[in-house]
Amino acid sequence: MWSEHGEMGPLAGSTLGGGTVVNSMVGLRTPMEVRKAWARMGVEEIETPAFDAATDRVWERLNVNTEATHRNLNTERMVGALSDLGYSHERIARNASLDDDPRFCGYCNNACQQGCKQSTRKTYLEDAAAAGARFLVDCCVDRLLTSEGRVAGGDGGSTRVEVRAPAVVLAAGAMESPAILLRTGVGGPAVGRHLQLHSAWILNGVYEVPIES
Repeated sequence: MWSEHGEMGPLAGSTLGGGTVVNSMVGLRTPMEVRKAWARMGVEEIETPAFDAATDRVWERLNVNTEATHRNLNTERMVGALSDLGYSHERIARNASLDDDPRFCGYCNNACQQGCKQSTRKTYLEDAAAAGARFLVDCCVDRLLTSEGRVAGGDGGSTRVEVRAPAVVLAAGAMESPAILLRTGVGGPAVGRHLQLHSAWILNGVYEVPIES
């Protein structure tokens, strides 16, 4: 989907595993200045060691590492330029298994053809399946069901699938989660507002040898 004027085109994963299947696997820890800002907004324990410990547990389960990140020619050119200018650089941490073969990489945003991306489909959802969880795929949650002031399930809209549960977690991504809340009429005045996106730019150049991105 695209923003109203076409400046940004966020990806949304319509598959089991959601956006974790169609991303670039970049693992960045939440900067402290951001955590401090969230703390001022009322997020509890975001500045404490407990948050760091929780992040460590997630990184361990997703196998976030730098060993599986290999430089290609365009990266080598960028590293050389940064070094010449006196800027620091470091390898990107990614949730990829160590058998990730760089010869077949470059398609992360369309999922991983090698199956090396450690998405929730390959990690947490596999854990859930092993513990007895069941998955209902190829359907759409149009809105939430409420009962006595509490969310009680989800309605599949045109597919007429209705699921009721004592506890409901809405995890439809940054784009669709607020849309579902808005259609349901719950969530408060902040729903659909304050979204922040990290823009990424492509720099093209002419070189004496072919350089594949």
